[in-house]
Amino acid sequence: MFSFPTPSVYQSAKCFVTYGQMPYIQPGTTSDDTPQPAKGKPWAPILAQDFIHRIDLIVPEESYETLEKEVLGKLAPPPFFKITAPLVKLLDGAFLLDYLKNADALMLSKGQEPVDNLFTIRDGEFKVIPVQDSSDTLLGKLTMYLDRETYERAGLVGEPHGVKGKRGGKPRWVVQYDLLAPSMLHGKKGFDRLIYACKNAFSEPITWLCTTSKSKEMNSNYVKEYSPTKVVVQPTSSSTLPTSSPSFDGLLKDLAGCDKIEFEETAADFYEWLSLIRLDSPRVEFDDGIDPYLSRYQIPRCPEGPQTCKLRRVTWQGFMPSTWARTALAEILREVSFKSWLAFSTTTFSKGSMTSENAECTFFRPPNSGGQYILWEVRRDG
Repeated sequence: MFSFPTPSVYQSAKCFVTYGQMPYIQPGTTSDDTPQPAKGKPWAPILAQDFIHRIDLIVPEESYETLEKEVLGKLAPPPFFKITAPLVKLLDGAFLLDYLKNADALMLSKGQEPVDNLFTIRDGEFKVIPVQDSSDTLLGKLTMYLDRETYERAGLVGEPHGVKGKRGGKPRWVVQYDLLAPSMLHGKKGFDRLIYACKNAFSEPITWLCTTSKSKEMNSNYVKEYSPTKVVVQPTSSSTLPTSSPSFDGLLKDLAGCDKIEFEETAADFYEWLSLIRLDSPRVEFDDGIDPYLSRYQIPRCPEGPQTCKLRRVTWQGFMPSTWARTALAEILREVSFKSWLAFSTTTFSKGSMTSENAECTFFRPPNSGGQYILWEVRRDG
């Protein structure tokens, strides 16, 4: 019998790299009435993320000055609320009809998937993590990922989830309901059965984060009875970062003509460099004098030595919808000249070993690229 190792974000994460050409982005605003790009990359991978915890923007200092005047002041994710309520309260008539069915609800419960019953609501989609794949999940589907004891106590019909016969792993079950169906109302047999299960199996109060996928602020009347705590996400800008930068000369030509191995090495080098900037690592500082015995890291593509580049990093951290991240990237791309480069990263909440979870996206547009880009997608394939 094979022994399956315990899932680990270090063992199971995979990085997918795309080198492509961006379509033309029409001028617009951050209004919900303005059509925003949604199909193809990089938009689809960003929208496939469920709940974004952190966004990092890295640009040269000259581009930051333009963004600060024209864009950053207008880019504000909708505030989110922290509430405490049992699941059955959220399926109450008023909250269900006014918020879950008619609003673009985004909610995330406290917990880790491998050990807890983790609940989420996304754009009218009520689900409990993990799901098989975001592309296979229908809007309005209630999916409950439950441990064995809770599943048996709830008395609902579900399917086993995870690797069968896994040593050290507890069995899990997935139960699904279409929350937006006409039958999901009080008085209907299927819905009343769900409410009965919630009262018997999910009666404990749960801590939730909730917001909306629209740029407008969520109506606080929906959650006022749950003693909400309002949190406004504010961007934080770093001071000027004198950074050792790789050479971008001939990068696009090299990417177009290299083989698979060379492309993977180049993409990995640039991803590592951008990640060290996001981590505020001293290894990318221009005057870094670390002993080579302690660190052998070298700036990539520097045949004549690293170049000096003054950078700025802007960070948003909180509870943000992927639709706002998409809008923010589109507005930034409209404003930053093609002569300059930029990097935009989105990171979701860590909720355990989710299957095919798009945990992080990093978008990089080289200078003078004519719309060409590199996109890294980190997925946790548990």
